[in-house]
Amino acid sequence: MGTWTHAICEGCWIIKCMYKEPVKLINRVAETCCFCGDSTVSGIYIREDPAKVKYCKCISGVK
Repeated sequence: MGTWTHAICEGCWIIKCMYKEPVKLINRVAETCCFCGDSTVSGIYIREDPAKVKYCKCISGVK
């Protein structure tokens, strides 16, 4: 995944994209939500500018 693709939890997805149904990956792994920092296995990803997310893997090293 590129630096603009970030994991997002279901709660943040609902707040940010409330009118869109998410596409979820089948093979899910534990990751950190790029907006709230909580652990998530939602399998949902969002394209967002790395400078605009609080928990960016490419900047903070969060895994």
